[in-house]
Amino acid sequence: MGLLFQTMRKTIQPSGLFGDSGQSRSTYEYLMDQAVVDRAVSSGHGWGLADRLKASWAQSEAAAVKKNLQGVEGSWQTADRTLSR
Repeated sequence: MGLLFQTMRKTIQPSGLFGDSGQSRSTYEYLMDQAVVDRAVSSGHGWGLADRLKASWAQSEAAAVKKNLQGVEGSWQTADRTLSR
């Protein structure tokens, strides 16, 4: 999780909270990330990532099924129009 925090931090602009010096800022950020990770691990509640991934996959799957059903329904409507002529 520490590596995940480090990677995510690279995607945002520094806020200046930990100073502007590169080395001191990176040290403080590392220590803060480690404290957050340690606290989450020691709490025993975990991160909830598995539940979020499952929900996201289920939502994606439901959207794909809905899209496929709409395509099938459209095909039947086209076939009905063609046969009724």
